[in-house]
Amino acid sequence: MLVHAAIFVCGFLTSAQKQPTIMQTVNVQAHINYMATVYQAGDFSDVLREDSLKTVVVPNEKVLADDKAIDKAGGPSKYLKGLVAKGVVTPGSIKTGTKQSVKSIAGTAILFERKGESLFVNGQLVSTTVTCSNGIVYVLK
Repeated sequence: MLVHAAIFVCGFLTSAQKQPTIMQTVNVQAHINYMATVYQAGDFSDVLREDSLKTVVVPNEKVLADDKAIDKAGGPSKYLKGLVAKGVVTPGSIKTGTKQSVKSIAGTAILFERKGESLFVNGQLVSTTVTCSNGIVYVLK
């Protein structure tokens, strides 16, 4: 199943403003707020805690409804943990024509690749990025 990723960039903040956390961003972004429920149901509060920098890939609702993909990953929790990596992978760190693989907290690989101006995550196009106080979010389209 094709999964496209969108990346959201939080607005420019003054030094007096604090960037939202990953969970705050997921809660307020209308097109991805379904993930707040998924993360809460999966007890991801520890995984996405504020004091730990993460790279998070957010799947779309169609992918979450695909039981085969989730079962293949070993269930919902392992599937979602396979989309979270410790540390931050920024779009600018991936140069044109290169690939960068990072290990998810589930132990699986998350592959970032730049083709021209386009960024792909696990072979799927990224269209927007959200930079948060505790990491970065790539949202699957």
